[in-house]
Amino acid sequence: MTFLIALNLVLLALLAGHELFQRASDRLLEWMRVRALRQSHPEMEGVSEEEELLGFQIDEALGAVILNNEQPGKDEPFLLDPAFFEDDGE
Repeated sequence: MTFLIALNLVLLALLAGHELFQRASDRLLEWMRVRALRQSHPEMEGVSEEEELLGFQIDEALGAVILNNEQPGKDEPFLLDPAFFEDDGE
């Protein structure tokens, strides 16, 4: 009888240890994912760990245009042709 009680306690300890290990590993993986996201994007430099990252969903067509864009953007202002602002005879 004592053997069964000891076996149950050992199994319970293993179950509790597994649950704690799973929670700890999930937190560690999430922390590593957020850290990698923050370090791989220069625009995320000023974001601290306490700040919550926002996410949003976009239309699939717009997402395809954005994600399939292989041309890098420029970090400079652009000039429009002054004729763009002229009225068409109104």
